[in-house]
Formats: sequence, structure tokens, C-alpha cells
Amino acid sequence: MAPERILNWSAVLAGLAGVALIDYATGVEVHVVSLYFVPLALAATRLGLTPALAAAVGSGVVWTLVQVASGIQHAQRTIWFFNFGTQTLAFAVVAFLMASWAESARRERLREQTDLLTGLRNRQAFVDAAGAALDTCRDAGRPVALACIDVDDLRRLNDCEGHEAGDELLRRCARILGWTLRSVDIVARLGGDEFAVFMPETPSDHAVALLEQLRDTLNTSESFIGAGLTVSVGLTCDRAARQPLGALLKQALAEVEAAKRSRRRRVSVHEWA
Repeated sequence: MAPERILNWSAVLAGLAGVALIDYATGVEVHVVSLYFVPLALAATRLGLTPALAAAVGSGVVWTLVQVASGIQHAQRTIWFFNFGTQTLAFAVVAFLMASWAESARRERLREQTDLLTGLRNRQAFVDAAGAALDTCRDAGRPVALACIDVDDLRRLNDCEGHEAGDELLRRCARILGWTLRSVDIVARLGGDEFAVFMPETPSDHAVALLEQLRDTLNTSESFIGAGLTVSVGLTCDRAARQPLGALLKQALAEVEAAKRSRRRRVSVHEWA
């Protein structure tokens, strides 16, 4: 289990225990049952539906045990089971609603950060993620690299075979990026036929080697050979991460144009002094 998930479960259980103590300490005349919804909300928003329902059942059990410990008595034992069932059902309904809302909100946030055609990050999500990674590298004085990848003459494919063919090529390109690049690299589609890759803690020689491999993989793939297309790659490297993200991105785009003009099968590189 991931450390963050363990921490969230610990918070839910601690919250449930705290509410139980408050419920017991305040006695039978003060109704604090609504406080049980606090750890339920945490479980629903941080852990998901199934843990939230488990927390709802746990809340029902704890609430019932507090009632017993407080000395409440009923004429028939079945009343205990009835009260437990109705209260647990109430907890479960609220947990279900909150977890459903949290999941909808998460999907909406993901949709806003995702390029719908390729499934990669969009430009804004790239700026946010790469900016945060750049700040971390700058604080540590570590090198960074930013690359831009452009599909050459994609308009010709769109004009000859239709936009669906061009869209499929972009999706194929995104899949190859995902296979070839490292898990730490931040990959995005900037728009049109342009992709960007931010590589934290990566010296220039490692970045060049990785991007040369990527360029060869793309240019020799069946999709690109069949369409008669290639890619141009521009790379900018900063040994101490001193440059702002906007400057790195602008330089990488300039290197893409330089690669296109040279028409050489290589990655065009700029390294900040």
C-alpha cells in the first residue's frame, strides 16, 4: 500500500476514534451523529468508493457500540439491529454520494489537463508540471532538458488522406513517446503537430542520446514510413536550471525550426552557458 494511502487510512481511523470518544463523552442527551460524516468524507474524497463504504460500515459499528457503552437500553434486541441497519445505511448513502462526487470532480480535472486526441498532457498541464519540476531542479542545482518534437509535413497527409489519418498518426506518435521516454519525463502535446518533453535532472549528453533514439524510432516506424513523414526534434539544456520555463520552451521551438531548415537527420541542440 502506498504511503499516502496508508496516511489517509490512518487519518480516517483516527477521525472515527475521535468522533466515538466525543460521542461517548457527551452522553446520550447530546446528539453528535453528524460528526461521523467527517471521517466518511475523508475516506470518500481521498480513498474512493469501496473504502468509503467500508468506513460507513465501520462508522455504523462504532456508533452502535457507543450506544451500548452509554447504557442505552431497548425493549427488544431486534431494535439494536434495526437501528444499526438504518444508521449504517444512512452512512453508506452519504459515503456513496460523496465518493461519486469526488470521482466526477477528479475526472473533470483530468479532462481539463488532458489532450483529448492523444491522451497526453495538454499545454497548460505541461506548463504546470514542468514548472514545478524545474523549480525543484533549480533549488538542487540539477540539470534539465526540454525538447520539442514536430511532425514534418503533417498538413500534406491531412490534405491527401484526410484529418482522420493525421489524427491517427498523432496518436501513434504519442504512444511511441510513452514507450520510449522515461517515467520521470513530462510529455505533452502542445497543439497541432507539436509535442514537448521536459526531462528533469538530465545532462545534455543523456538527453541527446535519448532523443536521437526517439527520433529514430519515430522515423522508422511503420506509420511514419507509410505516410512518408518524419519528425524534427529541437532540444535545449540548462546545466543548473537557471532559465525560466518560458525561455526553455521558446528556445526548444527555435531549435525545431533550425532542425527543419537544416534537413539533417539529427537533433538540433542548444545548451545554456
